[in-house]
This record gives sequence, C-alpha cells and structure tokens, in this order.
Amino acid sequence: MRARWFDQRREQCERCGGPRGLSWQMRHCGLERVRARDDGIAESRDRHNPALSASKSRSPSLSRKESRLTSANLQSCVSSLKLTWIEGRGLPATKGAVMTYLDVSRITSWHAHVYFDAASRDSAWEFRDAMTSQFGRLVEMGRFHERPVGPHPRWSYQISFAPAQFNEVVGWLALNHGALDVFVHPNTDNELRDHRDYAIWIGRTHKLDLRAVGG
Repeated sequence: MRARWFDQRREQCERCGGPRGLSWQMRHCGLERVRARDDGIAESRDRHNPALSASKSRSPSLSRKESRLTSANLQSCVSSLKLTWIEGRGLPATKGAVMTYLDVSRITSWHAHVYFDAASRDSAWEFRDAMTSQFGRLVEMGRFHERPVGPHPRWSYQISFAPAQFNEVVGWLALNHGALDVFVHPNTDNELRDHRDYAIWIGRTHKLDLRAVGG
C-alpha cells in the first residue's frame, strides 16, 4: 500500500470564479502539484528525487520497496516545506509556534507530604520534630495520618509553606529525607494539575488516587 500524505488547500473562494482545486501531494518522498480547473486538468511535477521520478515514468505502478516512505525521507520532505518535525511523534508542526508558559505568581503556597508506614512511623515523627525545629513558624505542620487520606496512597503528614520559602524548605527536604519519600506540589487554581502535572517527588514515586482531586 502506497504511503501518502495530503495537505489540501484552495487558492481562492469557490464563489470568486478563480482557479479551484489546488492541492499539494507528498508521495514517495516527492512533491507533486496538481491544478484542477473547470476546462481540464494541468499537471506540473517538481520532484526532488529524480531517480524515483524516473522509476515511475518507466512503470505506471511502483514496487513495494520503491513506495516505502521512510522516516528519513518524510523528514526531508517536511524540511522542504518549512515545517518542523516533532521527534518521536512523527508529526509536522508549524515552525515558529510559540509555547505558552505559566507565571509562577499562580502559586499561592506549597505542600510537602511526607510518606511513611508502620515500619517507618518513628522515623517520620523524628523527621517531623527536626523540621519544626529547623523552620519554626515558617512552616505549618498538618495532622499525622496513620492511614491513606485524599489522593495519598500511604500514611502521611502535610507541611505547608509559602513560595518565598521554597528553596530553603525543599532543599532541606531533599538533603535530609533519608528513607522517607516526600511528595511536593504547588497550590494553584487547578488542584488536579497541581497533583498530577506540577508535582515534585523526593525519594521514590507513588501512584496517587487522583479521583480525590477531580481526576
């Protein structure tokens, strides 16, 4: 089966009476322009693979080997049309597309959730006391939950802190968490994205129950 990719366009509105049916066809690493007019069809070909074009002129049908469209050939065609290749997806994107970045002012606060279980319960208490001694009123300690709560799959307690304290608090957690795992996330206006897309894991990762936050 021949590999084809079509990008259909029209030169003018159908109501204007101008040329109609302009299409660009990329096939077998070649570029073919076909103009369909009311009084007939005129074809003009501009292929950048002369060998493949000559092969087609000798035979009305191409072999399976000749008709195979490789990733390298397709990328070459995409480049000639001034498109950008999206590596790993096999899709062209418009060159110069601007990505929208979110401003950090959307973050109102941060939460760090320290995970533990029955075996690490004492270590979690000790870590909690050390955190309180280190930061005092700069952080707010939540309840010590000896059961899964909300989206969290393990026992945990929460540490709340302001964005201005992020570097100091998260840095301290990263260096001192030991065998405990810590889940850190911002608080914006989207709770699901806060837990699913914007999160930071210190230690091992765990699968959250996102249904608790609208997932």
